[in-house]
Amino acid sequence: MPSRPSQKQKNFRVNFTLMCNVSSLQVFDLSENIITGTLPSCFSSLPLVHVYLSQNKLQGSLEDAFHNSFELITLDLSHNQLTGNISEWIGEVSHMSFLLLGYNNLEGRIPIQLCKLDKLSFIDLSHDKFSGHILPCLRFRSGI
Repeated sequence: MPSRPSQKQKNFRVNFTLMCNVSSLQVFDLSENIITGTLPSCFSSLPLVHVYLSQNKLQGSLEDAFHNSFELITLDLSHNQLTGNISEWIGEVSHMSFLLLGYNNLEGRIPIQLCKLDKLSFIDLSHDKFSGHILPCLRFRSGI
């Protein structure tokens, strides 16, 4: 019986801009792949509610990718190679319940705008490079 060729994991790029033309896209899940590249700014023009892009090799910042995504409930970008800060626009995403940004290379202070997220029930900022103190509004919130 012939032996199977070894299956090596290969990185692949996804042309996210093609997805930006799908005007009704609400749930976007490409987690646990080996996707490389950066998050496009056109995501902010989609009616996204749940985004799952964890466990990939995405790079770059969050600066523009979701800045107008006010309907987001879930944003899971954990286990990537994202850099930069959490942008101040995060405080405007009032429906956010689940924010998972752990296991990246994010840095800076945890923005006070997170305190505006009244519906936030789960946040993971572990294994990043944040500085400063844990915000008091996050310390005493039940369920976080």
